[in-house]
Amino acid sequence: GGKITFDFLGKKTADWACGIRGIAGGKVIAAVTAKTGDKDGNGWEKNAFGVARFSANGALDPAFGNGGKATITPTTHALSGCAAFVLQPDGKIVVGGFGYN
Repeated sequence: GGKITFDFLGKKTADWACGIRGIAGGKVIAAVTAKTGDKDGNGWEKNAFGVARFSANGALDPAFGNGGKATITPTTHALSGCAAFVLQPDGKIVVGGFGYN
């Protein structure tokens, strides 16, 4: 057992996980909604979807994405978020969620 705490985008904002899964080699994948620190035209803070992969020792896995993380901002407006993710048999990660324009 153990616990990992991290600020996904380094913005010191409230991020939340929509899914966590252990994979081969003791690694862990977490899909998150992360606050970007940017505002939309109405002054609301924008969100991004993110995926992080951690090594068995709890450190971000530098072999994944950019320094262990991958992000996408699905809409130009604030109201978006990660709802779930699946790991395909070929190892690809599919993240689903919502975005309002």
